[in-house]
Amino acid sequence: MTCLEMPAALKATALKKHHLPTGFTVMEAVVASTILTLGLSAALQLSTEIFSASQASRHLEIASALAQDLAECWQIQTPLCLAQFSNSGPFTASSSDESQTFIRTWSVSSLALALPDVASSPTIVLPTDEASLQELKIEVRWTASVTGRQNLLGNWQVRRASTPVWNEP
Repeated sequence: MTCLEMPAALKATALKKHHLPTGFTVMEAVVASTILTLGLSAALQLSTEIFSASQASRHLEIASALAQDLAECWQIQTPLCLAQFSNSGPFTASSSDESQTFIRTWSVSSLALALPDVASSPTIVLPTDEASLQELKIEVRWTASVTGRQNLLGNWQVRRASTPVWNEP
């Protein structure tokens, strides 16, 4: 019996059996939406972490540059550089992020010079107090604007020896 010879009721049943369903069921749509939502939220979280890491890296770079600038100024001792040592207050280091302030503090200390054993060596002439080894310690602090956490660039240390002025005995 061919399709043309069948009664109409059987033709409709035969066509329904061979008809493939089209579209999504509600359950498939819910599962697809859940997977899409999880993927988008993971991408959003990753982008915020990348932004936070980028900002922390930029702030660390600025803090390092501030410490290095002060250390280099301490080495060359020009009037413009010496003026930096009179201001230790907070300041904004970048015009792109005016809400971010950095606090640069420092201390200068004289280090004791190791002298040779006087008993075994010939008589030496000791330098005056103006000739010494000095050490500059610099700290830069800032508060992260995203997390609110206080950050610190550790001790940036520089040493300098002044030229000795010898006294005749």
